[in-house]
Amino acid sequence: MEIDSASQEEWDEQKQNVINKRDKLQNKVNNLNAKAAKKGWSTEKPANKIGNKNERIGSLNRSIVLFTDIENSDQVYSLNNKRCEVGGLSYDNGTGNIVINYTRSTSNVNRFGDITPTWVQRITLTTGRQPYTLGEHLVLGYPP
Repeated sequence: MEIDSASQEEWDEQKQNVINKRDKLQNKVNNLNAKAAKKGWSTEKPANKIGNKNERIGSLNRSIVLFTDIENSDQVYSLNNKRCEVGGLSYDNGTGNIVINYTRSTSNVNRFGDITPTWVQRITLTTGRQPYTLGEHLVLGYPP
């Protein structure tokens, strides 16, 4: 696992928050579908009650996959809980870590979903170099 040891506890907590949110939404969808089947509802009624929950579940599932991809990466990642600031990624020249800057809020669970291989490949150091693009030494293994 390539998560900075100083960030491991927070990482585990954030990952579990995403999993819990996904499971809670999935249980709601499952319960609505079971209720619809039991009561003989038309397909429209449960669909209206479910709304965008399936899309939200899909987004959370993608975030969980991203957590796993990051954990399996050779690159070291660390977390930086920024208060009242916009999140994003930065590169720590001193440690060589990719720093995931985030705000801790209830909407935070989807923040990690914004971190994609293409996004990481666009990280630009203060020198103007992009260390995660093809041809550089910190390639993620994903084409842009």
